[in-house]
Amino acid sequence: MNKRKTLLLLSLIVVALIAAACGSTGDSDNDADSDNDTTEDTSIELAQTYTGSDASGGSITVNYPDGWFQEGDADSGVTLTNVEDTSAIASPADIESGQMMTLVTLIPADAASAMAGADEVTPALLLTIFSGLMADEETLPDGFGESQDVTIGGRAGVLATGDSDSLSMVMVVLSDESGAYLIAMGVTAGGEGDDLRPTFDAILNSVQYTPATSE
Repeated sequence: MNKRKTLLLLSLIVVALIAAACGSTGDSDNDADSDNDTTEDTSIELAQTYTGSDASGGSITVNYPDGWFQEGDADSGVTLTNVEDTSAIASPADIESGQMMTLVTLIPADAASAMAGADEVTPALLLTIFSGLMADEETLPDGFGESQDVTIGGRAGVLATGDSDSLSMVMVVLSDESGAYLIAMGVTAGGEGDDLRPTFDAILNSVQYTPATSE
């Protein structure tokens, strides 16, 4: 893995793809079976809340822990981290033990279809697209594994993880009942992915999305 690649590039790749595909909203039915039911960890206290509107006019609310910091917005992707100065973790080699970052964004069904170049879109297909592009940019940690079915916050989808000496990553794509897709990534120091997951899952459990109403 190229140590000079910034952690922020992970979110920029997702944001660039979404910006290129967005511009319209749509409705679709997305039913998926789940083999791995992830329930909310009530031991994680999420004392802060971000609420904003995306480009389609939909409203996103996400909770995150006290002592964490929020950057970005609902339109470009909400970044949550326990590092106040993100320049301090400018590369995977810089991230220290205990430092964590999570990106949360939602994309409408029409944008997902345009992104995938297909009428029928699944969380697994979107995960393959995003992880493939990040692999091209040498931003994925070594051993980024195959996806597994999950349900987080009542949303079914897929999850993949990877771990290297410098970086641990988890990436999730979930189907929202509105037809949109919730995409999230979490990164932390190498070997600490298990420490990130309870907070990562709790944040995703808290996400609420209200799509724009058609007039």
